[in-house]
Amino acid sequence: MIVTEVPSLSESIILALEEDYRLEKPMPHLTELIYCLTRSYWDRFQPVPSTDNERLMFAIGIGLERSLLRGNDRPEPRQVRGIWLSPDSFILNSLEMELKTTRASIKTFASNGFPESWLKQIKAYCLTVPSLSYRLVVLHLMGNYSPPFPMLKSYELTFDWQELQDNWEWLEGRRDAYQEFILSETPPDSFTYNEDWECTNCRYLLRCQARTGQVGPKAK
Repeated sequence: MIVTEVPSLSESIILALEEDYRLEKPMPHLTELIYCLTRSYWDRFQPVPSTDNERLMFAIGIGLERSLLRGNDRPEPRQVRGIWLSPDSFILNSLEMELKTTRASIKTFASNGFPESWLKQIKAYCLTVPSLSYRLVVLHLMGNYSPPFPMLKSYELTFDWQELQDNWEWLEGRRDAYQEFILSETPPDSFTYNEDWECTNCRYLLRCQARTGQVGPKAK
């Protein structure tokens, strides 16, 4: 047997994933407001191509979602107080939940808790249901455990109303700031509306550095 690698085929497949990755969402969308506003703006109005890694990880999440939604239409986005939300749901009794895929280990979550960005998203869903509890389903792709990975874990998260209200007020502040930048056709200030970790491997990092002369968020 002769094995010959065909890089051009891999490249074609990865490029084909861009169509799903660039799927337009109504604006302003919840996920745009939770993550870096500067990146959200550029993704909308001055995009650069996504990386191979971004497309492949996104495809894994989309594949999980489509498998659970098989035969059903995707749940319709809903708008609440000027913010669009796109909740996931499960084929059995249309149970609403949030689906995530991650390379982080179960041990990492046990030690550090769930990512704050996930919690902000889930708290927004809670407030708009309304409910104090919401379900989270996580597909862990890697880990040195038995049974072997991938592994699917499910959780129910419960908050109090003050947590939900505080989170929604934060989102509304982000919404107002984002809309002002859009109306003025000006990208949000770099290294201002983000968490430090979001700059790691961000495809817009060089653009932000050129705008500010800063090397990164730690230079604030």
